[in-house]
Amino acid sequence: LGEGVVVGIIDTGINQRSPSFAEIDPLSGFTFSNPLGQGNYLGQCRAGGVDAGRCNDKLIGGHDFVFNAVCTPNTPATDPCRPGGTFREEASFGDNDGHGSHAAGSAIGNTRFVSFRGNSLEISGIAPRAHVVAYDACYTVIATGQGLCPNVATLASINQAVIDGVDVINYSIGGGAQPWSEAISQAFL
Repeated sequence: LGEGVVVGIIDTGINQRSPSFAEIDPLSGFTFSNPLGQGNYLGQCRAGGVDAGRCNDKLIGGHDFVFNAVCTPNTPATDPCRPGGTFREEASFGDNDGHGSHAAGSAIGNTRFVSFRGNSLEISGIAPRAHVVAYDACYTVIATGQGLCPNVATLASINQAVIDGVDVINYSIGGGAQPWSEAISQAFL
């Protein structure tokens, strides 16, 4: 069931409040034990970080590499991430799109019940006892709903996942048309 495995999810971030990523599995009652040690987290969940207090013993870390790549917080009038701006993004690895949470839930989501068309169904990810580190490398264009992943943010995410020592990297993003020459394929190699 993935117990002891750390999965890095490179996507649009993760919904830190979802029961899929809680430190106690809602259905089985399994209680996670942080492989980094109690209270130790990676990235922005460290004490003093933007996301301090948002991690737990299942969601053991997160990094946001897209905010600085697309947002210009020092010039608010032209910041594409401002309210009413072009992009939906914030200085957090929280998921503003839903795709990252969906990918993470499919891979490592806790076992729980959900309501679907009036029926209560049991769901879980493939490895519900695995830990997760989220890497926010993608943002959403508000007008079109299209997700974009700047190479600089994706490459930084891959490099950080290696530094963090994750066991598995999940990258559920299209691409790879030129695997011998494009930067993302080379980074994974």
